[in-house]
Amino acid sequence: MRGLRRLTAAARAPWAPFAVLAVVCALSLAARVAWLGSPCANPCKGISAHSLIFDEVYYVNAARRIDGLPVPRKQPYGRRTRPARTRTPSTPSS
Repeated sequence: MRGLRRLTAAARAPWAPFAVLAVVCALSLAARVAWLGSPCANPCKGISAHSLIFDEVYYVNAARRIDGLPVPRKQPYGRRTRPARTRTPSTPSS
């Protein structure tokens, strides 16, 4: 019971959000560093062997699409999109 009171008092402290942010950042950095040495599946033979973490599949492929680079068909943003519509300028009627 005593520990619970201390925990709730600490959660109400003005520094608590910063402490939680620091812990989340540290855990995020540790998770990133853990996979830093293995950016490819073994063995790394081509573009499809690169391993991405969590939501990187979406924003890396979106960046590839914006940049005009090829995206593998089975990946998000890999399918063919419809061509953009062109707007014709409206001419005022006389």
